[in-house]
Amino acid sequence: DFEIRKARFRTTSTSSHLVTIKIDGISARAEEVGFWMRAHSGLFRLADEGITSFALDEKGLDIHLDVEVAKDRMESILSLKAVRVNVHKLDYTLRKSKFSWVAWLVKPILRPIVRKVMEKQIATAIADALHTANRELLYARERLRATRIADPNDLVTFFKAIAARLQPEEDPDLYTRVGIAQPGKGVFKGKYAPGSVVKLWNEEAAHAEERILDGSEVRGWRNDVFNLLAV
Repeated sequence: DFEIRKARFRTTSTSSHLVTIKIDGISARAEEVGFWMRAHSGLFRLADEGITSFALDEKGLDIHLDVEVAKDRMESILSLKAVRVNVHKLDYTLRKSKFSWVAWLVKPILRPIVRKVMEKQIATAIADALHTANRELLYARERLRATRIADPNDLVTFFKAIAARLQPEEDPDLYTRVGIAQPGKGVFKGKYAPGSVVKLWNEEAAHAEERILDGSEVRGWRNDVFNLLAV
């Protein structure tokens, strides 16, 4: 959109661009994913662990975004006008959990609810990401303007000044970690998801020295430690 307006003392113009982004058919599948969960809110406590699998069908997930781009505005460069998320079909299984039988019993009722919640959460995450991107673009624009005025002597200082930003504080009520091995500290210390291969590795590594000593009487370099199988 391009607008020309005659003001009191001069003629001014504004422009904005509406971009529609469509991503269709995002399919995902995960099988035999172990989880360990502890949650509490006030007097409510929830503790569970198990193995879950989920899958989207061939149509998968559709995401449509309407984004307005207006680089001349003071308060926003990117504005999310609308976001539409559609999960066509979602299937899941849960086992080795205290709620496995409940999940199987209410699956016909729970599955559409989970799908709608998933759509809402994805839409909220996209809106938050666009809000963060807009904020970073505004800050970068102001840093670029200030750096040009400061007129640094070298190019490295110029880019450092543009890239400098205030880091937001971490949420003290939320701790999330994604990794392979447990860190050995914090709330995940000594905790493993069901079927964890890392747990098997650590247990076998702890007994490896004993197995080597037990097999030291056997002539040759090979002993029972080489016969261990990990699936």
